[in-house]
Amino acid sequence: MDHSRTRQRRIGSVGWLMLILLASMIACAPAPPSRESVPPSRRPGAAPPIESVPAPIADVERQAFSGVNDYRTSIGLRPLVNDAYLAQIARHHSRAMAQGLVPFGHAQMKQRAGEVRAYMPARGFAENVAKSSRSLDRVAMATVRNWIASPVHLHNIEGRYSTSGIGAARNEQGVTYLTQVFAGQGG
Repeated sequence: MDHSRTRQRRIGSVGWLMLILLASMIACAPAPPSRESVPPSRRPGAAPPIESVPAPIADVERQAFSGVNDYRTSIGLRPLVNDAYLAQIARHHSRAMAQGLVPFGHAQMKQRAGEVRAYMPARGFAENVAKSSRSLDRVAMATVRNWIASPVHLHNIEGRYSTSGIGAARNEQGVTYLTQVFAGQGG
C-alpha cells in the first residue's frame, strides 16, 4: 500500500473540508453595511436628507444669502452657489449656539470643514457667524451689513469660494444665530 498517496488524499480531503467550512462561514457572515445603513456623515460624497426648516428661519437664510450674493456681484465677483447640505451644516452650528451647546463663535469648525470635504472637493473652507436680537424681518440684512463692515468677515465673503450655505436658528430669548459656510478654492 502506498502511504504517500493515502496521505495526499487525506490532506486533499482536509483541504477541501477547510475550503467548504471557510465558504460557509463567509456565506453566514453579516453582509457589509449597505450605503443606506451607513450614517450620512460617514458616506463620502453623499449628503444626508435635508431637514425642513420653519418658514421664518428659511426666509432669514434666503435673505442673508441673497444679500451676500448681491454684494459679491456688485463688486464683479460671481455669485455663490447655495448648497442645501452646506446650509444644513451651518444650521446645525447655529442651532448648537442658540441652544447653548457651544459658545458663540467657531467651536468645532474643523469638524464642519471635514464634513464639507467629505461631501465635496474643496481646498478652501471658511465660515462667518453672527448673532442678533433684531426682529426676524431685519436680522438677515443687518447681519450682511455687519459682515461687510468687518474686514475678517468681508475677506471670507470676497474669497475664492464657489459654494456656500447659510443656516440660522433662534432661541427662546429672541436671539438669532447665523452661520455661513464657504467652500471652494479658498480665501
